[in-house]
Amino acid sequence: MNLLLKYVATGGLLVAASSCSAQAQSLNVFDDWVLGCDNLRQCVAIGMEPEGNANGVYLRVLRSGKGAAELEIKITTYSRGRGPNRLRLGFDDPSLPALGELAASSTKASESIEARLPSEGVRLFVNALGKAKTLSVSVVQGSDASQPAVISLSGATAALIAMDKQQKRSGTTTALISPDHEPAARVPALPALPMVRAGRPTKRALPTTMPKPIAAAVERADCDEPPETRPIRAWLNERTLFLGRAVHQGRISRDVCVLYSSVWSADRAPNEVPDAWAASIQ
Repeated sequence: MNLLLKYVATGGLLVAASSCSAQAQSLNVFDDWVLGCDNLRQCVAIGMEPEGNANGVYLRVLRSGKGAAELEIKITTYSRGRGPNRLRLGFDDPSLPALGELAASSTKASESIEARLPSEGVRLFVNALGKAKTLSVSVVQGSDASQPAVISLSGATAALIAMDKQQKRSGTTTALISPDHEPAARVPALPALPMVRAGRPTKRALPTTMPKPIAAAVERADCDEPPETRPIRAWLNERTLFLGRAVHQGRISRDVCVLYSSVWSADRAPNEVPDAWAASIQ
């Protein structure tokens, strides 16, 4: 799994290990698309370039878990430099309506730009998934346009069907794929947020080694750091210890790193310790 998929996975999977009313979902991959949902059924589906391509372009389909929530589609790629940039979008099937050119704005990562499809473009995109195989993206600056990069649409329909299912929209008018007659009011209300209680600080000494089940999970992980590297360690409260090992030594952005991490509680028997999960650390 590449670093982009790991970034999509962060944030929700920690909650999956808890016994709260709101539960996070697993990360699902559909060919060149990946879907992740959080514990309030807010979902993001990401379409990437075909395997072997590395132009830094991708598309995100975002939707809140609320019944009447609108769909957002954003395309991100590298900028061509200073000055206004536009993104020129087109399907590989010439019989489909053109998505035209969209004004692009800078993202937090200064080398990237992003454009958002208008509401009419969102519906055109969803309707085209049965015919189109790729979406081409060119960066336009003035009268010059870059060579088009290609986003694969293989797996897009399956990813959006799964999004409808995760958000409990199947059979309603709000479903993205195969909408039906049931009203948006039939989409269940969002679950209650879990309560996070602050633990009391402790002066307990940190262990020098990981518990055996967690050490075994780290050994199975795809980590850049060598096994002998000392883990990240911190007491969350008097009986719960956080242990982490870096998956990737670089940074996704200025303030987010991805870690392979686990939480071990002194209240648990060794065979009850979960393997490990991804977590984003600010």
